[in-house]
Amino acid sequence: MSDGDSRGFTIVVTTGLLALIGTVAGGLVEGYWARELAQQEFQSDLILRALEPENPDDRLSSLTFIVDAGLISDSELSERLREMVDDDEVQLPRFGGPIVARQVDGAVSAKGRSGLKDDEESGKFYALSGLIVRHGDIIDAITPIFAEVSVGGSIEGEKVGDRFGGTGGGVTRLERPGHLITEVSMIRGDYFGAAHVIHIEVVWQKLTPEGLDPTKVRSKRLGGGSYAKNLRPATSYQAQPGHYISDLQLPPSLRHTSGEVYLTDLVAEYKPLVLMK
Repeated sequence: MSDGDSRGFTIVVTTGLLALIGTVAGGLVEGYWARELAQQEFQSDLILRALEPENPDDRLSSLTFIVDAGLISDSELSERLREMVDDDEVQLPRFGGPIVARQVDGAVSAKGRSGLKDDEESGKFYALSGLIVRHGDIIDAITPIFAEVSVGGSIEGEKVGDRFGGTGGGVTRLERPGHLITEVSMIRGDYFGAAHVIHIEVVWQKLTPEGLDPTKVRSKRLGGGSYAKNLRPATSYQAQPGHYISDLQLPPSLRHTSGEVYLTDLVAEYKPLVLMK
């Protein structure tokens, strides 16, 4: 190989190595920043969740645990949080409120339409405890039942809300005394050209002065579905531990050209369960 050819070969190899090193370095840098971003998002989510509870003592306990456990890798942020939890004069903010599973256009609050409102001054609130379901081959309508709950952990009455949907099918009342609904599962599908709720079932947990008993009781699944097509995967609205279903959001009912009205969709809202010990 001549000197000229050798120099040319060296240049090509060097250029290739530099390109390879650049690609590897770029991948390492990109991976580093991706991990950093994921870590920041994880820590932000931890802090926001710690500040969800309505009870200030619960917010303080959650945030203290996060700091003590060393879950915040940013030393400056960790130190600032430490100062906040150790300062008795600091009022920790709350980033709670209802947790909405998803949004549906035109949805209406079942609790709001029924004129039910939580009363923080008296220490009472409403939680979903049952459903009155009209059903046949699909779910024609649901009427939510709300339990009036005291912060002492007792159910002091119930309020039957407004019906959403039509008047077809038979009627099944899904309700268990002393229990709250903590999960609503549904399957939607096409029924003669339009999307409807085809099946529905719920899960209850017993309310005690200490909170919700971990034992879960599942209802039977309602809705025949014989003529339904294109069934979607089941959608499950499951309250996190220590939370309850505070409300349902339901869209306007769908009226067919036949004049019949059916239920088309539903979503759930959750809130943390705060009881007085």
